[in-house]
Amino acid sequence: MVAAEVKALASQTAKATDEIGQQISGIQTAAQESVAYSQEINTTINRISEISSMIASAIEEQGAAMQGIARNVQQAASRTAQVASNITEVNRGASETGSASATGAFVRSGPVDESVRLRAKSRISRESARSLSEVTARGASIHELVHAKRWRRPSA
Repeated sequence: MVAAEVKALASQTAKATDEIGQQISGIQTAAQESVAYSQEINTTINRISEISSMIASAIEEQGAAMQGIARNVQQAASRTAQVASNITEVNRGASETGSASATGAFVRSGPVDESVRLRAKSRISRESARSLSEVTARGASIHELVHAKRWRRPSA
């Protein structure tokens, strides 16, 4: 009878050992799956971080571009005002010249005064042309900035 009991205990021990082995195997599989899921989550978090950095960089670039555009618009407006002022000066000078020639004032004032007046008009005309050229360049620069930033998309 002792041999039968030992044999039954050995059989129960073997079954228990098999069950424990199966449980350990299940735990190992679950742990491996947890590690794999954890790696996937980490990869997703890293990708979200990269995308967030790209968005922040794009926002910073857009802000810099908008500042550049605003600065160029302000400079263009200033130059446009200067051109308008110069045109007013030329018109005033032309009007004065017309009035003076109609009244014969140039004959009385002499060629030196006329020379000074013509040089001033020439200077005003050169400044107007330079200012107009700068306004045109600023406008082209603004146009390029707007189109460069509008169509630029961050790479994925």
